[in-house]
This record gives sequence, C-alpha cells and structure tokens, in this order.
Amino acid sequence: MLEPSLHSPRFENSLLRRTDPRIKAVSVLIISPAILHAGAIPLLALSGIFFFFLKTAGFSILSVIWRTRRFGVFLVFLFAVRAFSPPGDLPGGPWLQWSWEGARLGALSAWRLFDIVLLGILFSSTTTHSETRGAAQWLLRPVPLIPERKAAMMLGLLLRFIPVIFEQAAEISTAQRARLMERRKNPVYKIRKTALPLIRKTFDSADRLAEAMEARLYSESRAQMKFEPLKKKALIPAAILCAGTLIAAL
Repeated sequence: MLEPSLHSPRFENSLLRRTDPRIKAVSVLIISPAILHAGAIPLLALSGIFFFFLKTAGFSILSVIWRTRRFGVFLVFLFAVRAFSPPGDLPGGPWLQWSWEGARLGALSAWRLFDIVLLGILFSSTTTHSETRGAAQWLLRPVPLIPERKAAMMLGLLLRFIPVIFEQAAEISTAQRARLMERRKNPVYKIRKTALPLIRKTFDSADRLAEAMEARLYSESRAQMKFEPLKKKALIPAAILCAGTLIAAL
C-alpha cells in the first residue's frame, strides 16, 4: 500500500491545522522571501521550528528526510557547483579546484531551499485544497485586474494535481521494481519507461477531471468560502514568527 503524499492534507488536530488558512498563506508569503536571505543561525532556528511543527502534524522526521532524498540529490549537486566555483581561495589541486567561500555559499543555498521545501510541506499538509483556494481568493480580492475566483480555482486544481502526479510516479516506480527495472543499466531507457507512462497517466487524469467538471456545470462563479473574522489572539504567533524571520534575514 502506498504511503500518503507529503503534500496531501492531514487531519490531525495540530496547532497549524487549527490556524486560519489566511494567516498561514500570508505567513508563507512573508517567510519564503526572508529565507532566501537568511544566514546560518536563522536557518538553523527555522529548521528546528519547521521540524517541530511537522512532528506535531503527525510526521516522522526520519520519514520526511527519507522521502525528500531525491530532492537531496539536487541539493548536493547545487552545493558542489557552488563549492567548485570561485570566488574565494582555491586550496584544491590543479585538476579540481574548490573554494571555502564557494562551499559556504553552496551550503547556505542548499539549506535555504530545504527550508522552503519544509515550509511548503507544512502548509500543504495542514491546509485543505478548499481552504487554500479560499485564502488565495481572499488575498487576490484587493488586487485590480485579476479575476480572483478564476485564479483561485486554477490554484486549487494545481494543488490537487501535484499529489496525484507524485502518487502516479510512485505507482510506476513500484511496478518497475517488481519487473526488475533496477537491473537495467541504460539510464535513457529508464527515463523513457518512467516519463512516458507518467505523462500519459497525467493527461488521462486531467481529461477525466475536465469531463467531470463539465458534467457538474463547474465554474469559478460558485459560492466562495466564508471565513470567520480574524481574532487578534490568532495573529500573535504568526506575527512573531514572521517578524523574527524578517529581522534575522536583514
């Protein structure tokens, strides 16, 4: 049996699950750019906070690290590219030169991306698709020339499809392992046998979804999600976290 996706909403009675989705959406919009400018100590603090909230949301820390291992390969590659790229002192040999400054910048870049991934997992796993759509519509309402209902509907459909694509990729990977695909040495053959079925299954799912929406006369003019008025007590933790992140990044 396949494990639920990291991005699928969970319904544990956690603090983030009970938080208003508008507060979570605004917090993500503020914290994400701040992470891109944060140093080592703020990143360490944010990683600890994110892992704490993941634990309270019902995740196993080791499971999160293991299931993001493929993204970890990209982070290692990013670190290597920055480490072997000047500027900085070059203590390496004549054939493979690297710099301490490049290694430091590479480690910070990889760490920042990893924290952004953790933030995305936290938001998507503690917020339902309808709440995300409603929060996006609420945020876009004051913006002129943007149809907030249509944009929110497109965002909701996108968020629904991301876990579907991951689940389909996991199904294809499981089926290939059962057929001893791992013994194949040709990487092009492996990519072709993975990418083509995944693309076909994704388009089939999109076609079925479009037909179902047409059959139900679905449109962006449907009733919007109603939120309760924001309480001042609910704003305090989010304001402290956002302010602390911004101060640390400056």
